[in-house]
Amino acid sequence: MCGRFTSFVSPETLADRFGVPLPEPVPPRYNIAPTQQVRVVRNGDGGRQLADVRWGRLPSWPNDLDIDSEAVSTRAEALPALAADRDFPRAPCLVPASGFFAWKHAGGTCQPWYVTRKDGAPIGLAGVIGDWTTPGGTCIETCTIVTTGAGDLVRQLCERMPAIIAPDRFDEWLAAPLPLPSAMLPLLNHLPAGQLWSYPVNPVVNRPAHDAADCIEPAHRT
Repeated sequence: MCGRFTSFVSPETLADRFGVPLPEPVPPRYNIAPTQQVRVVRNGDGGRQLADVRWGRLPSWPNDLDIDSEAVSTRAEALPALAADRDFPRAPCLVPASGFFAWKHAGGTCQPWYVTRKDGAPIGLAGVIGDWTTPGGTCIETCTIVTTGAGDLVRQLCERMPAIIAPDRFDEWLAAPLPLPSAMLPLLNHLPAGQLWSYPVNPVVNRPAHDAADCIEPAHRT
């Protein structure tokens, strides 16, 4: 699954890379965690648009906003059958990210690693948007991040990773119907080998409340 990611993309790069109107600048994020607001790209009237939604799916029966760890991601192989799952999901989206974290378990320890593009370009994580209505009738937009089996690089760390959509297929993903036809699952394949790299990072990232640049500092500097 994908439990944390970063986003410190400039407004200009975000507009150019994801084809959205130039947004207002927002503070850089180095440790985005479930239940927090995340910025997503989706299709809207007149083209792509940005929206702020809550990361983490909420079932249709809770009386509060608590979620469990299974609610932050959606397995790619489950997308063809998701329509029967009440009001979720409603539409595909992209989650702009600078990179994401994976945890490697070895010898009784759990070391966080950071995965990002070698060229520093932002990545578009595949996501799906849904709605949750509170008992009081308020509608909250939520999203989950789609995960796939890990590629060669990430497989050394964990079994699954967020699905990354290639920039030349953004339109295809955002216009995809849900449930997703099985023939479209290759959309969620990994970036070509060699575009990503990873390194162990400062364990401060283990604290969801800690959101600072030292979250992506190499571990040997701590």
